[in-house]
Amino acid sequence: MSKSAPTPPDYAGAAQVQGQSSAALSEAQTAANRPTLNTPFGSQDWTVAPYKDPVTGQTVGKWTQNTTLTPAMQAALTQQQGITSGQSDIAASLLGQEKGQEQTPIDFSKMMGIAPTPGTSGPVAPGTFAPTPGATTTNTDPASVYNQKASDAAFGLFKNYNQPLMEQAKSQLDTQLQNQGLKPGDQAYDTAMRNLENQQSMSTLQAENQSVLTGAQVGSEQQRRDLAAQEQAYGQKLTGAQYQTEAEKALFGEKMAGGQQDFSQRLAGAQYQDTAAQEQMAQEMQKRGFTLNQINAILHGNQVNLPQTPSFATAGGAQPVQALTAAQEQGQAANAAFSAEQQGTAGMETGVGSLALAAAIYY
Repeated sequence: MSKSAPTPPDYAGAAQVQGQSSAALSEAQTAANRPTLNTPFGSQDWTVAPYKDPVTGQTVGKWTQNTTLTPAMQAALTQQQGITSGQSDIAASLLGQEKGQEQTPIDFSKMMGIAPTPGTSGPVAPGTFAPTPGATTTNTDPASVYNQKASDAAFGLFKNYNQPLMEQAKSQLDTQLQNQGLKPGDQAYDTAMRNLENQQSMSTLQAENQSVLTGAQVGSEQQRRDLAAQEQAYGQKLTGAQYQTEAEKALFGEKMAGGQQDFSQRLAGAQYQDTAAQEQMAQEMQKRGFTLNQINAILHGNQVNLPQTPSFATAGGAQPVQALTAAQEQGQAANAAFSAEQQGTAGMETGVGSLALAAAIYY
């Protein structure tokens, strides 16, 4: 008669034993990796206290890392924190000043250069010393008209070329700022747009100043040509009519020279005004960034850092007791022995049955 099958090993108990062994190893390894480190700047140690895990309900060890500075390092850190707090207070007090500067537009109209104009002793218009009645001359426009026409033409070229580019730049900056999450009314958005507008205003102002100078030069040259042509025609008429005397020619030449000298002086004065206006613009732009630079300098001073503790070789991982594996192997061995015994019993019974059958046939 065969024996009954072997009793299966206690897998649950083996797994529990292995889990307890793993937990104990983990706790031991954690404790091994919590040494007290001492340096010339301070120390670092650990404390552990019971803690109930809200998920599992088990009581585990809760570790706390503590860093203690030496009295000298602690005093330095306390002083640094006080300095940092004071720096923040100073920087905060300057924000109102910086905001006021950024929100106040620059009045470029007060920095415009003065265009030169012909003086009272300027060129005498042809016809002052007219020939006899019946002879006709054609007067030219004043120098201011020539200058204004040439200046308007030069500035018109600038606007026709740069105005679309300026609008495109503003549109691109608006798109870029909105892609960054900014919108009109935000300080960063308004500051960026205002800076671009100031740059464009300065560029336009410089173009206006340059057009004034260009207009003075081109207008003066054009007037000179017209005057030369008119003087030639006038001289021909005077020569033909013999009405112009040598004294009148000398006086006319003196007045022309005096007017040119006066015009040159006014032109030099206008150039001086333009240079002064550009310097004022540069000063205004520098003044706007001065307070902001002060705030950055106050907030970004040298910082005292906490001392770094040295590293150490941590404890390596260890394997827990393999109770579950042992139980599995034990069960497999018992089942193998039971199977072998069952096969032997079946062979014996088969042999006895064959002998009994042979005896029955013989008798």
